[in-house]
Amino acid sequence: MIAIKKLFKWLAVIVVSLLGLAAAALVILWIWSGRIIDRTYPTPTSDFRADVATADLEEGRRLAILRGCYAGCHGKQLEGGLFNDDIVLGYIVTPDLTRAFAEMSDAELDALIRRGVKPDGTSTLVMPSASFYHLSDSDLNDITAFIRSQPPSDAAVSEMRPGLLLRLMLVRGRWPTQAENIAANGPWLPAATADDDEHGRYLALTVCAECHQMDLQGFPGFTPSLAATIAYSRDDFGRLLSEGIGLGGRQLGLMREVAVGRFVHFTEPEVDALYAYLRTLAAQPD
Repeated sequence: MIAIKKLFKWLAVIVVSLLGLAAAALVILWIWSGRIIDRTYPTPTSDFRADVATADLEEGRRLAILRGCYAGCHGKQLEGGLFNDDIVLGYIVTPDLTRAFAEMSDAELDALIRRGVKPDGTSTLVMPSASFYHLSDSDLNDITAFIRSQPPSDAAVSEMRPGLLLRLMLVRGRWPTQAENIAANGPWLPAATADDDEHGRYLALTVCAECHQMDLQGFPGFTPSLAATIAYSRDDFGRLLSEGIGLGGRQLGLMREVAVGRFVHFTEPEVDALYAYLRTLAAQPD
């Protein structure tokens, strides 16, 4: 009986000790990741000036849909709202873009969207600024003009409370801040016209990289390498982008959601250019 009591006593000591270590580790994680989240970056210089007179509002709407701004991450009408609430990314309420684009200067918008640096100097974490970094002035101008043309809403203020796993990935370097991601994946890629061989690469970096990383190799366990496009015929690839249906009729979950909501707005020449470029990835050395 005494031996059993001693055993339980030691088990209790071990459990309490483990809980103490876990609590200490959690505190260290919160402090360490907090320093990364609160890190400030130099304000980028910007020559971008939005010009509604030269903008194409209808094209801006299409481009905003393709990049997830309109009818996507920021709600059905740019009003923002609850984007995520789990232990992975955390609690995220995206901002009302009608208000943000009205209140921010062109230079502030450029710094936020294409450089990942917010007005307070901290970096964006979840918004894919590293992908938007490559947006051309013309495309950004069309998107800006379209958003500023929309009636203002009165949505909830944006909020970001990073989750446990996001904080862990930040500390381990598996999820760099967007400002750091941009610094590591430069230089800026000039826009390519529809007739340019680089147009497919431009589309891949400014649309696909959001979910497949800047090297287009995907996030392990989440999204595949886009080199897999080599297995698709042009017709199959078109169906993948417009319906989210993979080879063999596979329903692809998130890809289907993104395809029918966003990628269905690709033009046929854009699909051709994207297909041609992504097929070259299989031939590139690892």
